[in-house]
Amino acid sequence: MTTYSYYDAQSGPHGVYGELKGAVTTSTTIGKDIWGATYTTDSNTTYQIINNRALASVVTSHTTGQNLFGESYTTDSVTTYSY
Repeated sequence: MTTYSYYDAQSGPHGVYGELKGAVTTSTTIGKDIWGATYTTDSNTTYQIINNRALASVVTSHTTGQNLFGESYTTDSVTTYSY
């Protein structure tokens, strides 16, 4: 789910109505492959506001799962975008 926040009235840096202040996305993905391996990934995305557009800035993901042999694993990742 993505949540947007806006400046009140014309209080933003550009002094216009409807100006984006920020945006955040959170999601959870649950999956299972054809061999029965399972995983759950929780992701969070923060955005940089450029010209009133929300552009992905940092994406963090945390994945836990279990392979077909019953072994558990955890993976963490951070992806940073620059514009």
